[in-house]
Amino acid sequence: MQGSERVIAFWLFVCVALVLGGDVVGDVRAGSPLFHWITESFLAVAALIGALWLGYRHVALRVELIAAKKGLASAHDEVARYRSESMQHMRGGVVSD
Repeated sequence: MQGSERVIAFWLFVCVALVLGGDVVGDVRAGSPLFHWITESFLAVAALIGALWLGYRHVALRVELIAAKKGLASAHDEVARYRSESMQHMRGGVVSD
């Protein structure tokens, strides 16, 4: 799942949780059967848990991406250094560490 898809799914879960939460409040006030609003409450909590999990995974993946970019930049710098050293060797120069 792409980053934008995770964000959209997160907000959809949040919206579902809010709509169901509002419906539960209305059902309780209207005197709906206990089973009905307990079922809706369960679904609202499940949607909220889904939103929290997606949010957590999104942040964790962003942190991993930032770490990977730093590692890639470090590897790029190392490659540039080795390229420079190899060019000096090919020209017959002396390379010192």
